Amino acid sequence: MAQVSTGNKALHQFFNDYYEESLKLFPINATYEGDKRYNDLLPNDGSVSFLKAKHNFYTKYQQALKKFDYQKLNEQDKVSYDILMDITQRELGVEQFHPEYMPVTQVFSLPLTMAQLVLEQAHNLFKR
Repeated sequence: MAQVSTGNKALHQFFNDYYEESLKLFPINATYEGDKRYNDLLPNDGSVSFLKAKHNFYTKYQQALKKFDYQKLNEQDKVSYDILMDITQRELGVEQFHPEYMPVTQVFSLPLTMAQLVLEQAHNLFKR
């Protein structure tokens, strides 16, 4: 039987805050999600200022997440906690490889992302 999430309201608000702040930092993700609030933003994800903001974002949420008592969380909240901890660790860990030195790859680059975004959002581009 599935566990009902009564959970930790502070933790749930924390996850919501993380999500909302991540949409501001990564506005293309917001567009993919159908959220048009940040359609006017396109950060230079290789710039020093963006890399610093990204580092600060993941550091802030990793440190804040550690303040929650993992043992007191229900199973569903533990899974969410583990996922977010993994994301922050991976994102901070990749910094040592300086991904900004290779801004275009065959898998991830702004030109590819823009093409994919147009294909996925084509139905929203034109009013009927």
